[in-house]
Amino acid sequence: MMESLHRLVFLISKVNYRMVKANPKYYRARIEALRTSNGNVEVDENRKYFRNGFVPENEKANFEKKIKFFEHNHKNTPLTFAEITSYSTWFRMHPEKMAGKEVAVSSRAFPVKLKGKRKDIEQMFAKVFSIDTEKEAEALAIALQLELELMKL
Repeated sequence: MMESLHRLVFLISKVNYRMVKANPKYYRARIEALRTSNGNVEVDENRKYFRNGFVPENEKANFEKKIKFFEHNHKNTPLTFAEITSYSTWFRMHPEKMAGKEVAVSSRAFPVKLKGKRKDIEQMFAKVFSIDTEKEAEALAIALQLELELMKL
């Protein structure tokens, strides 16, 4: 049983490592670009979006330039919990877990909403809960077997 547990932990850690799509350097530069996005009147109007990690369409080109500018200042070490949970970084790392598209709205407290249809939600669940590799299927089988053994105790 202990060997199965070690194998499960190993397989799950490999699956979780695969989830990060871009390098931490990019996400750190993105956070810095969002923090420093203020200046002219038009950008100040967009401040409520930046503080929520959303970049309006009229700012995307400038924003990507800022990210490229800041990227050389950062290391490629793993992101901290605070970095992952700020400015919607986790959702940028895992876009497959968003059921729809982010849109800007006029609310001051919640300026960004997720807009989608039932089809988007179904597709998101299909992506998130699908088992696409043998290793993931094996890890799930081992986890279920361990759970059954624990229930017998």
